[in-house]
Amino acid sequence: MHHDDSQTDPDNDFADKLSDLPRGNPPSLHSNGNISPRKNKQPSDYNPDSVDNSKNPNPRSDQLVGSVPANWTSRGPDGSQNIIDDYREAYYWLRMNTPEDTKVMAWWDYGYQIGGMADRTTLVDNNTWNNTHIATVGKAMCSNEEVSYKILRQHDVDYVLVIFGGLIGYSGDDINKFLWMVRISEGIWPDEIHERDFFTERGEYKMDKDASKAMRESLMYKMSYYRFTELYGGRDGADRVRNQNIPADMAPELNVIEEAFTSQNWIVRIYKVKDLDNVGRDLHDASAFDKSAGEQQSKRKRIIKKPNLDLRV
Repeated sequence: MHHDDSQTDPDNDFADKLSDLPRGNPPSLHSNGNISPRKNKQPSDYNPDSVDNSKNPNPRSDQLVGSVPANWTSRGPDGSQNIIDDYREAYYWLRMNTPEDTKVMAWWDYGYQIGGMADRTTLVDNNTWNNTHIATVGKAMCSNEEVSYKILRQHDVDYVLVIFGGLIGYSGDDINKFLWMVRISEGIWPDEIHERDFFTERGEYKMDKDASKAMRESLMYKMSYYRFTELYGGRDGADRVRNQNIPADMAPELNVIEEAFTSQNWIVRIYKVKDLDNVGRDLHDASAFDKSAGEQQSKRKRIIKKPNLDLRV
């Protein structure tokens, strides 16, 4: 849903240069049905310092569709109109780049939009009558990768979608809803999920260097902050919603899922669930091996020297 820019609130404008961020066309399906290499934005495409943290990118209530925005507009200090279109961009990618029988796991807020705009099946949607299904998604989001992977495989999930507002300051993201996921899943699995584990010893809800072990190991944390500090050139990343710095030396790594798509402003992040390793390895070990092999390959490339030959005339 797109509203006329005359209805936008100048007090609700966001980043000065948000419109300058690059926008690329989503990748397309090859004729054989395989998904083409992802062409979403890379860390080098962004300059986080260009984002004005004093601006609030949150949409007004009349710009919401079913509790989440489809897109919304605002005006920059120079009067230019900015359009945040990450949801539509992500749903278009899902629709065009995944098989029709793809199953997506996301928090229930986005179920109807994914079904209607992406035409893909979700594990749960806005029809929240089945508390156990919602709790299952919550458990997958707040558990470590090993536990989450079993849930994803058990329910035939192909992709996981999360909403992250830390880059541009969009406060309606999944980390700000995360405690509800924890509480609902704790209601079903009180022996496995404990809300207190996601707070610091001082009772603080932290994402920075003081974040609890359960928080840092949760699938939600890893999907939200994966590659985030790369945007800052190896420095700590600034989460503009929670006003906390994400330590670069504690950057999360993923083993059971892999990044498939990240929208222009990093609001929608989509991850593909990995298949079981074809030689029977644990996915953590397989990922570590692949990473090591990649580093060795890069190292070999760096030290290769060309022979010093005389030019033949």
